[in-house]
Amino acid sequence: QHAFIKGGYSYNTIYSSAAKIILSKPVNDLLFFAGEALYDGPLQGTVEAALQSGKIAAEKVKNYQQQNQPVTAGSL
Repeated sequence: QHAFIKGGYSYNTIYSSAAKIILSKPVNDLLFFAGEALYDGPLQGTVEAALQSGKIAAEKVKNYQQQNQPVTAGSL
């Protein structure tokens, strides 16, 4: 148990829209972000938002894999 971690959630700021655009793009086509902070809808800060964001990221990974050769440890 951590003394300074009691739970948390995300919330929008005036910079959230720009940050979500940046974080919704994969890094080097290998790292795809997901989570309730990236969700763009009325359920911000909820488990449902995290689930929906994860589904979107999984779809991006699936589409990427269908368009490209699978990444293997030896190709990194």
